[in-house]
This record gives sequence, structure tokens and C-alpha cells, in this order.
Amino acid sequence: VAMNILPKKKWHVRTKENVARVLKDEENARLEAEKEQGRILKAESESRLALLRQQASSKYHGEVGTQRSEHINLFSNFENKTKNKDASEEKADEQKNWEIKVGYLKQLGQGSSELSADKTMVPETPG
Repeated sequence: VAMNILPKKKWHVRTKENVARVLKDEENARLEAEKEQGRILKAESESRLALLRQQASSKYHGEVGTQRSEHINLFSNFENKTKNKDASEEKADEQKNWEIKVGYLKQLGQGSSELSADKTMVPETPG
């Protein structure tokens, strides 16, 4: 005989009181979310209205608007500078020599027996 004592427990999820409490909490959460969304919409509309009023008053009084809609290039002074050709060539040569020394850059045929100083017909076997 199986005893079904779970519905009698106060902490059980499916009791009528707990189901009603969950429904009530979900409704309260939904209402709070709606209030928050309403406050956000109201704040956005007020800021938009204040901006439009400011723009309209500046146009009415003949003032120039404070906001600019054109692109501002902050790095124009760096883009317009001409580089020293000799310095850039020297730097490129140094970089190339460093890459060859470290082993990043390999020349065509580098490491073959054709470029080595030893010109024997039969290469030495490692041993």
C-alpha cells in the first residue's frame, strides 16, 4: 500500500496554496515590469521632447545648433604626415635581416646543398 503524503506537505509544489502564491508572484512581477517599461518610455519621450524644443528654439532665435552631424576625424594629423623613405627602407631591411636570422624568412633554395660552400658530389651522411 503506497502512502501519498506529499499533498499534505506545506512545501509541496502542487498544493493549491503554493500554486496560487506562484501565480500571484508572477502577476506582480509582470506588473512591475510594465511599470518599469512605462517609466523608461516616459523618460525617453521627455528627453526627445527636450531635444526637439532646444533645436526649435535655436532655429527660432537664429542660433547655430550645438550638435554637429558631420564626421570628426581625430587622426587626420597622423594620416596626412609623409614618411621618410630612407628610414622606412632601413627599418624594413632590419626587419628582414632579423626574420632571416631568427628563421621566419627563408630565401629560395636556402638550406640546400647548392648554396653551401662544400661542393662535393656525394653529401656527407650524418653519423
